[in-house]
Amino acid sequence: TLNLNGNHVGGLAFVDGELYAASAQPGSGAWVYRVPLRFGEAPMQTPGGERVFNIVFRQTTQACSSCGIWFDWQGQQANKPRLEVEFMADGQNQTRTYQHGDSSNGEALGVTIDPGGAAVPHQLLVKQSRSSHGLFQADISDIPADAQVVQARLHLHIHTDEGLANSDNSSVLVVHENTSEWDGASVSWTQSASGAPWGTNGGDFGTLVREIRAKEDLHDQGFSKANPNVPLDFTAFVQDLVARQ
Repeated sequence: TLNLNGNHVGGLAFVDGELYAASAQPGSGAWVYRVPLRFGEAPMQTPGGERVFNIVFRQTTQACSSCGIWFDWQGQQANKPRLEVEFMADGQNQTRTYQHGDSSNGEALGVTIDPGGAAVPHQLLVKQSRSSHGLFQADISDIPADAQVVQARLHLHIHTDEGLANSDNSSVLVVHENTSEWDGASVSWTQSASGAPWGTNGGDFGTLVREIRAKEDLHDQGFSKANPNVPLDFTAFVQDLVARQ
């Protein structure tokens, strides 16, 4: 059912993968609306050929009742979650960077959501005991469909006071593809956007992308509150996203 701000639907058109609906309100000119389309629980691919890196983090093993893993920008632009993709296209090696506040490439944002209230931007606080999940998405549609992705890394910054316990050698985070697009201004624990509830609270979990283990992926690689800048590999996932186009 289409609701065009209370107006009747006067006509429909499907153009370049997008649905448009024209209103037919008597006595006034017609308004044309672009209507978002969603098909079941397929991996999120926005209309018009856009390609979105869209993931959700949750903790499956918690070392202690207070042992979450907290990535946070701590008020510094450079520390905001950042996706960097290196690829070959037209015979040239190119790199794209996706980070909130950097308008040179596609939009990007990371947030924390939990049952307690509004999303918190520029951090991923992932903690099982408080049902706290992290979300990150970036519009990577500027990468050519025929590009050969060489490397993709998500750079996260461990909170330098409370981000990772020095004794935590057993916490595990799982990262899944998020199958629903979300809106940074209105996303919460219960909804992906205003008026659009998640299929399951806390994000719509699709295919498992990877795990992040406190010992093997963080401590053993030298990352800690004292050395907080963590590059996490997502090369295979981005290769798959580009191949879908």
